[in-house]
Amino acid sequence: MATLAMPVIHKSLEAAEDDEELLSTGSVLVIIFFVFAFLYFFGGALANKLLRGAEGREMIPNYQFWVDLPYLCRDGASFLLNGCQVPATYESI
Repeated sequence: MATLAMPVIHKSLEAAEDDEELLSTGSVLVIIFFVFAFLYFFGGALANKLLRGAEGREMIPNYQFWVDLPYLCRDGASFLLNGCQVPATYESI
């Protein structure tokens, strides 16, 4: 009868601890982003409510910026797609 000899590999406790799955840098950054976004929106809404007596949409911190953001992105993309040139409708003085 043939026996197959297989080497037995034992990992030390230190090596096993090094192999533990830790969060990647990207995962940590995403978690930090969402924590700060939560604090910004909910903390800002609470502050606007308590300090300024805001209600409804007025409670959103920097409400006008968030309303204008899609249009600002559109303008920026248009500017880049035009090769960073001023639109032809611009009249210089």
